[in-house]
Amino acid sequence: MLSKMTFIHRYCLLVSALSFLHWGLAGQMLPFQKSMAFPGYRLGDVVANEADDIRGITYSPPSTTLAHKLILFQPNELQDTLDALEIYPPQIGSILFSFFQKGIYQGTSVNLLQGTNPLGALFIHYDTESGSLWAKSKATPGSGEGFSTDTNGNTLIAFTGGNASGSLQLYYFAPDGTLIWQKGINFIKPEFAPFKLLSYDVLFDAEANSFFVLGHFIDITGINGEQRSFLIQVYPDGSPGSMLIAGDINFKKLIQSNNGFFAIGSMKDTTGVTGNENNAIVAKFDKELNLLWSKVFYGEAFEYNDLSLLQQSDGSLLLGYSTTGFFPAVLATLDANGNIVSQRGYPFHDPKIIVLGNGALLLSSQQRITPEGELLPNFTIARTDSLGLLDDCPVFPACLQSFPVSLELSSFSTSISTIDSLIAVSLAIDTVQILLTDVCQSPTEPSAFFTVPDTICVGESISTSNTSNSLASKNRWELFENGMPLSAIENTPDFQHSFSEPGVYTLTQTIWYLGCLYSHEQTIVVLPELEASIEQDGTYCTPPLELTVHSNRPISSYNWSGNIHSTSLEVLQGGFYQVTVGDGFCEASASTEINFTDELLQGEAPIAIPPDTTLCEIFLPYELYAETPFDTGISINGKPVENWPELLPTEGLYTLSIEVDHCVLTDTFRIAVDSSCAEVVFLPNAFSPNGDGFNELFLAQGKNFIPVKLTIFNRWGSMVAEITTEPFAWDGQDANSGIYIYLFEYINPLTGMKGTISGDVLLFR
Repeated sequence: MLSKMTFIHRYCLLVSALSFLHWGLAGQMLPFQKSMAFPGYRLGDVVANEADDIRGITYSPPSTTLAHKLILFQPNELQDTLDALEIYPPQIGSILFSFFQKGIYQGTSVNLLQGTNPLGALFIHYDTESGSLWAKSKATPGSGEGFSTDTNGNTLIAFTGGNASGSLQLYYFAPDGTLIWQKGINFIKPEFAPFKLLSYDVLFDAEANSFFVLGHFIDITGINGEQRSFLIQVYPDGSPGSMLIAGDINFKKLIQSNNGFFAIGSMKDTTGVTGNENNAIVAKFDKELNLLWSKVFYGEAFEYNDLSLLQQSDGSLLLGYSTTGFFPAVLATLDANGNIVSQRGYPFHDPKIIVLGNGALLLSSQQRITPEGELLPNFTIARTDSLGLLDDCPVFPACLQSFPVSLELSSFSTSISTIDSLIAVSLAIDTVQILLTDVCQSPTEPSAFFTVPDTICVGESISTSNTSNSLASKNRWELFENGMPLSAIENTPDFQHSFSEPGVYTLTQTIWYLGCLYSHEQTIVVLPELEASIEQDGTYCTPPLELTVHSNRPISSYNWSGNIHSTSLEVLQGGFYQVTVGDGFCEASASTEINFTDELLQGEAPIAIPPDTTLCEIFLPYELYAETPFDTGISINGKPVENWPELLPTEGLYTLSIEVDHCVLTDTFRIAVDSSCAEVVFLPNAFSPNGDGFNELFLAQGKNFIPVKLTIFNRWGSMVAEITTEPFAWDGQDANSGIYIYLFEYINPLTGMKGTISGDVLLFR
């Protein structure tokens, strides 16, 4: 096992070597795209410093919200097996790492704000050059994501208090974690109270020799529902300088510029112009917090998720914009005034993005996309070259847009207060290896193309096929009839519709991805219904008979029963005949039922009746159902039956008859009464439950009955036992010898009638 200092020395040598190697011979970083080789590692963040050195933060498996160890690693294009750092409490499990809040890499300082259990927010500082590691936690509830390191290596951490705190709590630490000062800055804004503060970012400006803290005022009453961004200058001694408030803006990041800085974040679209709920906003301020310009950036169906910005030496800007989904990332070049010059898009899944100093785009995601669009639980990190390219991996057109927006700015006042100290937390550090693999995420590019039948018959339905829209940010189907909108649906892979009226229709699919819109349309002609009928139908005396078809349009195809394709069909026996005809687009079916009386005379039953039956007398009168295949009435004993069933009141022989083509056909039906339907139930008048094996139980015997309940009473009428389960027997337990009264209830299963038997029974032992 290496000592801690030996490990740190070797790790720093490795970092220096890699920092040299990952630059090409011409001084340009090479692109790469790598994924975690094994599932179970949850990615916290990926950060980069001013020299474009990259560090990733992940957690030891399993991939849950609580992990025992935090892992810091340095991805690069040359290596797959990486020596990484494990950060953990000396007593494993005493601190569990939960959700990651924020990471910043400045110079050699990697600063992390990490959610933990049970400490809550934990600030971790690690120096990649010296190996120095220290951590601080907050003793009282609070939150914050703002911290920055100045040119001397000192770090300012900005926390905010609880639910009703209007205080910004600042802690200024030396590189070794020694506290230089701490103080609270209370915000005073009478017309916006009560409120709480949330800090989001801290930026150190060397030229102004000041920190700038960005965060939010939030109305905690819920009356106005207001949320405003604040920006305050803080000098190295902790005293506040310039300050301002921007209304209805959700600024979350501060980015250094050549002569000031940029505030970036999101802004709700209250106009409906963009079609998104939230879009990105970029505002440029000078060092005195004067607003120079501000713009909204958006793409159609491209909800704001993350934004990164970098100003290059010539004043132009590189803007990284991302949404969620499979085609979410855009890298755009802007001029010094924020106008879009060029842009390109990338497939990734719900990425975090960082624009690097050399013009490359750094993307990271919790998952990897397969070419089929499947998501695998392996985190992925990619870095383009300075031209925004990823070797042989595809890039795509993008359609970000922008427009200027005015900001409502105001000021506020402050006061200074004392605050509680942070608590030092001990963490250990060790080395571990992780394995990455080269990948190229190239899912199928979304397309608006689809296929659908171009001509159908009225009453039929269409369903689109050959679609490739599942990875689009949004899709919309629209159906038009003669240019008038008829139906519209969004975010479904296919479109289905049933046409009840003939006419000419147009189906259009529009898809959006990377902020761009693509459409495809197809015309559908719906023809009137094709009508067809077979003229011959009913009963005929003798075969043969020719069946012919009549239709409202010329027929080009016939398909009779038996797969016969002639224009007519000769039939030699009765039966059900069907034909399907078509005119090249629509089909229609017709059917007929043909009967011949001579077939009935050859032993076939002319009337469908049940077999002769024997039944219990209770079931009289008997309901008789009879049918005939002919369109004629049925008579019983010479009397026509108007409605079925016919009630037969007595036993005997009944004659049924029909008349077909002047032929009378008959059949008979006989009813007999069964005299054995009555139940036979016997209950003994005595039993002896004395354990000798004889007459131990009192129960009913016989036939044609189903027991329901046996109830036993004593001589005074009190119930002794009530038995409702098999075998419906009384064992006489706990009963004295003597005479008891019983009541036995049952059902006759043949007749469905209920019955009871009562009597006396002698119990003796």
